[in-house]
Order: sequence, then C-alpha cells, then structure tokens
Amino acid sequence: WGNGQDSHVFDRVPYAVARDCLTYGSQEGRSSIDVRGTPFCVASSFRPRGFMPGGSSSLDHDNQLVTLRGGGYCGGLYPMEDQTCGQGPSGGWALQLTLVSGGHTSQPPAKRRRIQ
Repeated sequence: WGNGQDSHVFDRVPYAVARDCLTYGSQEGRSSIDVRGTPFCVASSFRPRGFMPGGSSSLDHDNQLVTLRGGGYCGGLYPMEDQTCGQGPSGGWALQLTLVSGGHTSQPPAKRRRIQ
C-alpha cells in the first residue's frame, strides 16, 4: 500500500469514484459519469478522501458529463454525500442527480468509452 512492497488491486470501485494507491496526492485514478441523453444532471460535488488524497473534477454539458481524477496513498475523489469512502452498507452509491431545467438534454456521445 504505497511503500513499493505491496500492491492493491481494486476489484470493486463504487460508481462516481476515482481512486488509486500510488503516492501522496496522486490523481491517476480516473472515472467519468455521462448522463447525456437523459433528463438528469449531476448535482453532487466531489472531495478528496482517504489517506493523503488528491483529486479534481470537471463538469461539462450542463453538468451531464463529469470527469474525475483522484488518488493518494489509498485515497480518491468521492461524492460529498458519500460519508463511507465507498465502504458502507450502501457501497458508496451516493451520487445525487437532479432534473435538467427546461427539459434540455445534451446529446449522448456517438461512441462511449469507459475510463478505468
């Protein structure tokens, strides 16, 4: 876990979370949320959590496309509403959505790509 002698493979990462176990303030973990083509937008804010975390988020297309980068010495970027770092009974499923005002939705991308 961050000392170069052990490693950790995430076999489950909660939705709307980007995390890694590399080094202080790392942001190698990546995630994206794409609700374009639906009547919803992302209402959550995101914050770094965990041990020596780092993270950043960008919201585009009227908050319907969110790109997350996060990590640390086993840290990551989580929705503000997730108080468990993805380890609680809800499994970290704490992303808040809201209806897009005026019913406007962005067009979905022609080709979807999963970022891990």
